[in-house]
Amino acid sequence: MPRSYRLARIVSDLLSPPVIALAVFWVLAGAAPRAGGRWPLFLTCAATQSALPLVFLKGAVRRGHIGDVEMSRREERRHGLIGLGLAYALGLALVVLAGVRGPILFVCICTLVVVGAVWAVNLAYKASGHAAGMAAYMTALSLFIEPVHPGLALIPAVSWARVRSGAHTRLQVVLGTVLGAGIAIGFYIAVRRYLPQLHAAAAPGSSGAS
Repeated sequence: MPRSYRLARIVSDLLSPPVIALAVFWVLAGAAPRAGGRWPLFLTCAATQSALPLVFLKGAVRRGHIGDVEMSRREERRHGLIGLGLAYALGLALVVLAGVRGPILFVCICTLVVVGAVWAVNLAYKASGHAAGMAAYMTALSLFIEPVHPGLALIPAVSWARVRSGAHTRLQVVLGTVLGAGIAIGFYIAVRRYLPQLHAAAAPGSSGAS
């Protein structure tokens, strides 16, 4: 097995959406006001936006509903992505109930919308969920943390890994990237006029709203 293929598989695993979400929410929680501290925000998001989707995927594999956590076969994504979307929807509801607001809530909503967009595309074609998730996350960091965030460099990294591992074609990772970045930018433009304090995140249990 070529070394580059093994490296691509490692990169794919490390940069999968539920895993990279941990780093994204750690950064966003650190930038939030210290009403409740970084850890409550981070642990809330880690449980609802990372652990919960991973539990769903692992469970779906054990039950034989999907072949692997990446849903490599497009045909199994029709139902697999619906289940994953429900897991993210439950996570979003828990985040809202926990009092999370601002950029972190923005990212949670974007994640759910991205899953829905990838599902819709996959009815006719196969788009890269890895690329879509990474593009949405890194675009959000550029919108809220700093323009041209260094994390944007991870988008070509995960795109290379998905192509080199044989999971996707170049067109499929480009499509995923456009979906993720486009949804993040479009949603930001749509909501910023209605949420003038979007940059002010509230900690779990606080009463502040964005």
